[in-house]
Amino acid sequence: MLLADLGADVVKVERPGIGDDTRAWHPPADHDGTSTYFLSVNRNKRSVVLDLTTTRGSNRPVP
Repeated sequence: MLLADLGADVVKVERPGIGDDTRAWHPPADHDGTSTYFLSVNRNKRSVVLDLTTTRGSNRPVP
């Protein structure tokens, strides 16, 4: 969070279908139901979803 606040390009990798558990920490929440705690600690970050259990997601060579 602090590095992102200082201008670093921070990419947060989340699990597919689940994401970060803190998205659901309520109350309080914003208009679409996302936890305001999640929004505050993940400000200035980009999020991507990556499934490391698949060949494509883990970048393992295909046999």
